[in-house]
Amino acid sequence: MTDEKLPPLPLTLRETTTDDIPALAAIEAACLPQPWSRESLAELLSNEHAVCIAAVSEGKIIGYGSMYCIAGEGDVNNIAVLPAFRRRGAGGRILKALILAGESRGASSFFLEVRTSNASARSLYLKNGFAETGYRKNYYRAPREDAVCMALRREALLPGFPAE
Repeated sequence: MTDEKLPPLPLTLRETTTDDIPALAAIEAACLPQPWSRESLAELLSNEHAVCIAAVSEGKIIGYGSMYCIAGEGDVNNIAVLPAFRRRGAGGRILKALILAGESRGASSFFLEVRTSNASARSLYLKNGFAETGYRKNYYRAPREDAVCMALRREALLPGFPAE
């Protein structure tokens, strides 16, 4: 992977529906070593505490992100963008949409775990105000890997957030 940033994609962000489960499952399979099942995605979408945002480009869902908002906190589950559409701003826009949706539900702190080897995701989160707060040994399986714990508190948001 290069550090070169490609031109931004024309994107529409919207909340997902159960009709999107096949597309979300395909993104999971293309992006993650342990993808969520269609059943798990259906449970996510039916949970009143869940927020799930799809990034749509030219009529196709090319990425999505999800989190749970409970007791003033947002716990980001994942952000996944199909490999052919990465490095064009979709991940950052999904992240910002999740944070705004979480804030509208009363969240003022956001938390996530990310693979230690996922430098591009860690960079995205750091650029958007998250701080590394700790590690979870052997958090991931297949392959086994530690997680970096990250947190964002409302007062830490960057000036001008959210930026396009």
